[in-house]
Amino acid sequence: EQTSNLLQMLYSHLSVTEENNRKTF
Repeated sequence: EQTSNLLQMLYSHLSVTEENNRKTF
């Protein structure tokens, strides 16, 4: 469960980064 939680956090972080990249470029 802990690993799953970590992966979810990482994934959401990547999604946010992707969104920011779209706005930047």
